[in-house]
Amino acid sequence: MNENLWINSLIDAKPLTNHVAVREAKKGIQDYLASSFFAVKNPNVLALNNEQAIVYGQTETSKRFNLETSHQALVYGFAAHYEDLDDTQSNLRGHPSAVILSALLAVAKPHDAGEKFLDAYISGIEIAGRLGQVFNPTIYNKGWHSTGFIGIFGATAALIKYLNIDASIANQAFSLAASQASGYRFQFGSDAKPLQAGIAAKHAIDAVDWALKGMTGSANYLSGKNGLVHMFDLDENKLQSVLSAPWTESLEIVSPGLWFKAYPFCSAAFRLADASLEIHEKQAIQLDDIESIDISFNPGRDAALIYTNPVNGLQGKFSGEYVTLLGLTKGTFDPKDFTDASLDDEVLANLDKVKRVYYPETEKGLSSQIYVKLKDKTTFHAEVFDPYGSPNNPLSNADIKDKLANGLGNEKQANVIAQTIENLEKNTLKEFLQAINRNENGGK
Repeated sequence: MNENLWINSLIDAKPLTNHVAVREAKKGIQDYLASSFFAVKNPNVLALNNEQAIVYGQTETSKRFNLETSHQALVYGFAAHYEDLDDTQSNLRGHPSAVILSALLAVAKPHDAGEKFLDAYISGIEIAGRLGQVFNPTIYNKGWHSTGFIGIFGATAALIKYLNIDASIANQAFSLAASQASGYRFQFGSDAKPLQAGIAAKHAIDAVDWALKGMTGSANYLSGKNGLVHMFDLDENKLQSVLSAPWTESLEIVSPGLWFKAYPFCSAAFRLADASLEIHEKQAIQLDDIESIDISFNPGRDAALIYTNPVNGLQGKFSGEYVTLLGLTKGTFDPKDFTDASLDDEVLANLDKVKRVYYPETEKGLSSQIYVKLKDKTTFHAEVFDPYGSPNNPLSNADIKDKLANGLGNEKQANVIAQTIENLEKNTLKEFLQAINRNENGGK
């Protein structure tokens, strides 16, 4: 496979002509910031940033790549993914914006054109989604964290577009990124999971920086005898067709599109969340009244939910059992229920009542079901196909703005930020960067 062909397509692409893609990108930027602002004052985020407030972007006089650039990307990515409120994309099977926007913001300067920022972001999503089509579900099922492993390529693509890097240097940047592609699902439920998003953003910065400084890598990082496609025994013909497909069709940011999350846990549990809330509206379930609960998945669709008996809220982010019990009994999902604090003894005692079952996907699409049986023999059932926040049941513009306001704790400033994003393609990044840095983003 000639990598330069698809890299040339990336460089020459004009995604801003796709008005739906631009609209979704603006939502994505708002949502990324909302997710980040929920976490910027978290002690672990502050510790990673040496107890300093997070400042997005660079000054006009700073060098584009300096000693702080890659560390900024690391912190931005960690914060964006920390609460697990950031967007996901089904082809990637991970969180694209936490990596891509973190890398872009680390090199962004006030006088850079806003349209270039949008162009680069959409392009990064495109490459991440396309590679996701090739690498998934194989790498995900083998235990790799796609956000980190594939996300680094999306962030590298975005930086290539943003900085107008030519094809030969771009090829080296992707090769150097491949040497750093990593991330593992065994880290789910720990701080290392969101850190992997930051690591991918940091390593994308490093890869581009090194390539610009003349460092080289093999041209056969994807295809060829020792390339990643061969290593994972993937379909090289599919790689060729997916990466060389024209950019005139519907883009990855549009179809399958981004999930903008309403809940602070893994989106693999979102169908269960909505089903549990549907049952809760009929009757608030008491833990002592439960005899048994069956929760269903289509085969392989609970791969991210690695905890059946979580012991704390961080592990609970990746537990269908815990999410189901919360929804049935509380009827709400509070971020405070998904911290590193130990779970309530009563919740722990009831987790074993929840069992997973598996049903084939039907022509109606992916779904999850909940079957509740109480000790008095009363039963409840709910099934959800398109959970709240998914592309077919999306958060409204008002929902995303509310999410931003809640993350900031400042509705007025959220409106200012939203307006600068709406006008991004008409202006430089100056007003946008000023707006997102106006609030105190952590620090001591």
